[in-house]
Amino acid sequence: MKRDSRPSTLIVNADDFNLTEGVSRGILRAHDRGIVTSTTVLINLPMPDSILRELKRRKGLGVGLHLNVTLGRPLSRPRDIPSLVAPDGNFKKRSALDLAHVAPKELAAEYEAQIRRFGRVLGRLPTHLDTHHHLHEHPKVFAVIEALAFRYRIPVRQSAAVRPAARLRFQKKGLSFTDVLIEDLDPSKAWGRSSLAAALRKVGAGTFELMCHPAFCDRALLNLSSFNKTRENELRALTAPAVRAFVRRRGIRLAAFGEMKKGS
Repeated sequence: MKRDSRPSTLIVNADDFNLTEGVSRGILRAHDRGIVTSTTVLINLPMPDSILRELKRRKGLGVGLHLNVTLGRPLSRPRDIPSLVAPDGNFKKRSALDLAHVAPKELAAEYEAQIRRFGRVLGRLPTHLDTHHHLHEHPKVFAVIEALAFRYRIPVRQSAAVRPAARLRFQKKGLSFTDVLIEDLDPSKAWGRSSLAAALRKVGAGTFELMCHPAFCDRALLNLSSFNKTRENELRALTAPAVRAFVRRRGIRLAAFGEMKKGS
């Protein structure tokens, strides 16, 4: 069997930038002192000017869009997206959102509004798209995002909805997926040094994405999410000198989505 000669490339993406100030500052720390190469922003939430300035200063940090329809207020008028909002005009919580009854046109309108807001705030398009609560594993959500990805020519995070046929459609548009997504969606299993090292040992030939959620746990995060104090464990693991040294020894090239070869 012919050996795969492709280099080992790893994108380390920190989700939830702008969830709280502590989350944003934790992600910036994980980039400055650790192995985080990329982040995705919740653009519908208010962002402090100081955090936006700090984000723009990190020229080496890839910045994508964390498409969100489960937290905060929409950018669309609530009356235009009734399947997504609660009576108070905020997005329905994830536990109350029935994706089977979400109107695709409403989802597309809100997601596109978030892409456009990102462009106005950051001055460019996102490096890639992913979703809060990983909603694009659902075929209906993925179909909406696929259409937007083709319209704006933006890569999308790997998910269970990415079958060979989807890869082929994206390749024909000159867009790529990573080969493998390594997830950390279970708050009770947040990355520690040993589990992170075990995950990094699995990075082989091709392009991998490691999903992570580093943060400084502030009061706002405690009030918002059950995934709170364990995020600080991830921050410590991602910035540990031993982890950085491990990546170097393994010959893993750290990259961001903007560096992915088109159509691979």
